Amino acid sequence: MFHINRITLIGNTGADAKTTPNGPTTLSLATNVTWTDKQTNDRRTRTEWHKLVIIWN
Repeated sequence: MFHINRITLIGNTGADAKTTPNGPTTLSLATNVTWTDKQTNDRRTRTEWHKLVIIWN
């Protein structure tokens, strides 16, 4: 049985996508997580970078 996992990332792209002939396309995507520190009551933000590999059939 074949299973597909799906995730939705909303963010900003980094550098230009890199494409190889007859191969995958890779690009970077930045997402932000924002929260309030309970001890200091300051707003914090953390940026996470994701490497996306797109394979065309």
